Amino acid sequence: MQPRMTTVRASVADIIDGHFDDSEGARVVSKYGVELRRVGIVGFVVEKYVNEDSNLASITIDDGSGVIQARAFGVDTSLLEHVNEGHLYLIIGKVREYQDRTYIVSEIIREIDDSNYMILHKLQRLRGLLTLSGVTSPEQEERETSDAVGLEEYLSKESTDDKDMETLSTPSPDSLGTVSRQILDYIKANSGPDGVKTEEVIEHFHKEGIDEMEINKRVAELLEIGFIQEREEDIGILEPRS
Repeated sequence: MQPRMTTVRASVADIIDGHFDDSEGARVVSKYGVELRRVGIVGFVVEKYVNEDSNLASITIDDGSGVIQARAFGVDTSLLEHVNEGHLYLIIGKVREYQDRTYIVSEIIREIDDSNYMILHKLQRLRGLLTLSGVTSPEQEERETSDAVGLEEYLSKESTDDKDMETLSTPSPDSLGTVSRQILDYIKANSGPDGVKTEEVIEHFHKEGIDEMEINKRVAELLEIGFIQEREEDIGILEPRS
């Protein structure tokens, strides 16, 4: 069995300013020496394109450090069907290059409602950067870390202060719709030490006749409510929240 490709949180600049190499499989080596094969980025969609045959679609993402395209081909163009320009998204996919231009092959697209998520993404990216490369972050990134840590502490305080309210407002699994409950049960039943891939959940229920966009919507709902969680160090891997 081929080992799972780990997702690395990255900025657009990490990808486009790095060195692309496909001698050992497509990858980008960032200027900090971090290998990027499957990446997770967060940014605003500034442009969307679908060709006449609907077998090629792309979105252009701007995260403040640069812009990059995320593309989808064939049946996978449905991933970008409901993406809206001007909205914030988490994009997960593999790096590729065509005509000296690096892009991302889209695997998972999720709209982000809270703009603070971008700051937290930057914090997690910096933590990963220091872990994977061992380099000292530049002055600008130190400022970003300070801002993100402050936000994280604030959110943590808010969570503590509102603990009783959250407990009262958290719904029970019995209140979920049929599809959401089935997805939750599937994740609970199949989440071993390695968790469950989001793609595996989508594939399983798509075979059951459920629309892929509906599955994505229900997974996002379970994440938002808090019945499941996405591993912080491995984007796209789901597990029940303990």
